[in-house]
Amino acid sequence: MLQFVYFSHMMAYNVANTPVERLVFATQDLATKVLMQFDNQACYNNQITVLAK
Repeated sequence: MLQFVYFSHMMAYNVANTPVERLVFATQDLATKVLMQFDNQACYNNQITVLAK
């Protein structure tokens, strides 16, 4: 669990500091955890793809 939290935090940090056109997540849990760390996660809603549910 700690690895998941650390990974999602670092991924959110990298997304926030790098211009992205598309985000691809392995699971919906990961997408939710990463996107909830942004003040305005709605701006990424049209840019994400989730591979597994």
